[in-house]
Amino acid sequence: MKLVYENRGEKLGIARLDLNDRIADAIAKAELDPDQEALLEKLLGKDYEVITADDRLEKIAADFVEHATTRWESGKSMLVCVDNKL
Repeated sequence: MKLVYENRGEKLGIARLDLNDRIADAIAKAELDPDQEALLEKLLGKDYEVITADDRLEKIAADFVEHATTRWESGKSMLVCVDNKL
């Protein structure tokens, strides 16, 4: 059996393809001083808070349960996580 990766972020409404552009525009409009800009870059460099947001994890968990329970006869499934919060 072959391994198939299925990105379901768009289906769940959690994929934000334009997020980097939107953040860059907001930073440019904010006219931050160099210290504020450095702090913001440090905070934005940490994706953990974004990818482990409760509403995002709830959507992923519900989708995984629905997906795995309806397709269990066609193969195995695996969910890879950044930690055990999910």
